[in-house]
Amino acid sequence: MDQPRARASFKRDEQAKLLLQGVLLWGREVMHVFDQGFASSFWLGLLVAFSLRFVLRWKKDYQLVDEQGQRRAAWKIARGKRGWQQRLVWDCRRHQWVMASILALPVTHPDHREQPLWLVVARRKGGLPWYLLTAEPIANADDAWRIMFAYARRWQIELTWKENKSELAFQSPVCGSGNHGKNSCCWQHWRTHFCSPCWRRFTRSCAAGCCAATVIERVAIADRLMLPLRGCAWR
Repeated sequence: MDQPRARASFKRDEQAKLLLQGVLLWGREVMHVFDQGFASSFWLGLLVAFSLRFVLRWKKDYQLVDEQGQRRAAWKIARGKRGWQQRLVWDCRRHQWVMASILALPVTHPDHREQPLWLVVARRKGGLPWYLLTAEPIANADDAWRIMFAYARRWQIELTWKENKSELAFQSPVCGSGNHGKNSCCWQHWRTHFCSPCWRRFTRSCAAGCCAATVIERVAIADRLMLPLRGCAWR
């Protein structure tokens, strides 16, 4: 096996292991959201096998089986079908309100026909449509909007990683084994997600007041200031 294929196979195995850890920890208590990079028969098969709740952005050219049993690309299944409902939604990347519509169509996957799925199609003015695959029940437009907004909020994760790398100089998340590693990982998660507004103000004030302060020094100062809160970070 050549090196690129070997690396891809290793990455897929590691991702599957992480998914299994999530299954053991949370089961169906959480909804897993995946971008287009995970759109594949293999990954969908894992989600179905574990009976997970998920939203998976499907590539428009990837095939599905429509309600009439025909195997077609996702965009062809949705072609010519009007949205169920329209509403204004906030585009957090462009920082503006846009008109969007929602539509949901019952489908199955050619390799997993035993699992009923819904193809949620979210269209917005000035942007490409989203084709979102889910096994969540869709009874009306509100259910379809819920799936769309679950996927839209994934952008908060991207912003968190950007802040971690630029403000905290994180390269990658590392969690050790045992309670110490788990608590350390939870503390980093709590600090970056729940304290991000005050954390940004703190680091910017440090930079304005003392240009020589390094990111590591700012992290150490913030850790000492927030030390009393660590006990409740993972409860």
